[in-house]
Amino acid sequence: MQNLIAESDSDNPADATIGRNPAVAQTNFERLIQHLPEGSLSAKLVAAYAAPANATPDDAVAKVAATRLNELKRIHDDTENQLD
Repeated sequence: MQNLIAESDSDNPADATIGRNPAVAQTNFERLIQHLPEGSLSAKLVAAYAAPANATPDDAVAKVAATRLNELKRIHDDTENQLD
């Protein structure tokens, strides 16, 4: 017996069709970075880890983390100075 119901797009899971452009292939990295807020610490850490120019990903991530910690320390010190 022949299947009389034709397969349609509604038979596919929603996440398979939402926000996709089949003409443009994306890597896992590109998909991940799209979900992270631009300029956020998480985006910077992922970009540093994946950057091909880095000797080791651990060093790149440590540098980004140290930069952010220094920014936070500077903000804290500025706030503390304003209270004095």
